[in-house]
Amino acid sequence: MRLLITVLARGGSRRVPRKNIRLLSGVPVIFHTLNVIRDSNISSDIVVSTEDPEISQLIATSSFSSSLRLRPHYLSSDTTPSFAVIQHILDSEDSSGCNFTHVLNIPPTAALIRVDDLWNLCSFATKFPTSSIISVKPFNVPFESSYIMSDELDLLPNRPDLFTSNTQSFARSYYDCGLYSLIPVKYIRSWPSYEFYKVSLKGLSINHPCVDVDDESDWDDLVSLFQAFSS
Repeated sequence: MRLLITVLARGGSRRVPRKNIRLLSGVPVIFHTLNVIRDSNISSDIVVSTEDPEISQLIATSSFSSSLRLRPHYLSSDTTPSFAVIQHILDSEDSSGCNFTHVLNIPPTAALIRVDDLWNLCSFATKFPTSSIISVKPFNVPFESSYIMSDELDLLPNRPDLFTSNTQSFARSYYDCGLYSLIPVKYIRSWPSYEFYKVSLKGLSINHPCVDVDDESDWDDLVSLFQAFSS
């Protein structure tokens, strides 16, 4: 497996402004993530993609300066798919003679990722070289027993047809916990016709707390957990 690791560090997050370089224990969060990636030694091919001057300056003046790749602004909007950015990265890296087989995409805010997570992923991936793999965690309660809440705080069952069923009859449900996604390059090259969840998608369960930072409460959770684990 020839692995390219991508860290997509856009500057314009709306829900959590500047989240990719917010200070976490006094250090921009992206560096906590990059340090774990480097310590894992699973690949020396790491790309940090950004359009943002401040982020690019931070990376350029760090020990990860060789990883910096500037992306065009047309690939930097809220609605730009990650696959489009990764395709752009692959086009650039392949022109340098690299022949990657897989891309491992890790969010800049994945500061709770561990070296063991990455080692376990690589070991798992050798058994399923044609599969995409994402990090997952189990729901604490069955999805079939969950509710949708309206703006008026009214509750409606997600699955009214199953809501009164015995919960022991439900298969355990999992969600993408946002630490990483590993995708064969051939699938990325075929995007947008490729829909990874319709081909071979496997999940590797994460057995420690982690946070996918989508809003301010997520960021607060990340700070609390990181400080707890660091103490």
